[in-house]
Amino acid sequence: MPKAAAKDQVKENTTALAAADAELNAADAAIADATQYAEAAQATGEHGGATAPLDRKELAPEEREALSRQIASRQRQMGSDELERLYPSAIVVNVDIKVNAPNLASSAQRFLGLTDRTLYVINRFGSRFMSDSEVEVTRASIREHIEQYAQEARQSLEQAKLLVEKASSNRDDWLTPSYTSSTLEVKFGVKARDTMTLVRALRDWDEAILQFATLEFNDGASIGQIDTMRLRERTLFMQVNRQCIRAVKAFNRRRAEAAQKRINKDKAEEQQVAAAEPADAAA
Repeated sequence: MPKAAAKDQVKENTTALAAADAELNAADAAIADATQYAEAAQATGEHGGATAPLDRKELAPEEREALSRQIASRQRQMGSDELERLYPSAIVVNVDIKVNAPNLASSAQRFLGLTDRTLYVINRFGSRFMSDSEVEVTRASIREHIEQYAQEARQSLEQAKLLVEKASSNRDDWLTPSYTSSTLEVKFGVKARDTMTLVRALRDWDEAILQFATLEFNDGASIGQIDTMRLRERTLFMQVNRQCIRAVKAFNRRRAEAAQKRINKDKAEEQQVAAAEPADAAA
């Protein structure tokens, strides 16, 4: 191939790639951003820092508790920012999130934004780095944990309502407590259908906790039962969060592999042009 023709071919390839790379660059940025968020939310040090991961087994009990509080605080800060973040040109359902129970509000701040971001990345860019079947498996693995979270919320609420109805019948002195104020109120642009399942489940958990608190006020339940419910909710939402982090890291690995392939391809084309130059000179 003549030198001029080879250069023209590379130029055409570069132009075509540039046109296609706008979406690819957006995918790269979204996955890199999600990865940074996930890693920072798990790490110690300011903004995730550069500190090496800690083995919790090597820490004293009080050190483990301090580490957990530090990570939870960072997750709440980053998660709150994510709940208020606006995504350009994204299709969203705007919902008003209102959570009364403090423990539940902490869960929403820590995990809801990351879950929605992860699902958004999967739905928008997943097919660029994984096969359709791999994308569906990844989506299904997260959905499984979301559905378990929602199912147990519904069951807890149904149980609480039945107990309240039974205990309050024929009671003239029944007490009906309420919250003095909400803990979390935010307008959130939901970007994925499965996130709506979490939003509805948060409402169910919130109401279930209040119903059991009502039972406790009327000597029909114990503080321990309410604490058990709070712990169960947190455990289930943390499982959703862990699955999201696994998915984000898997996408990031594929992103790195795709980037390396593009680098190798560019080098091969450069070598092809370089190899053509001596032949043209000899001709």
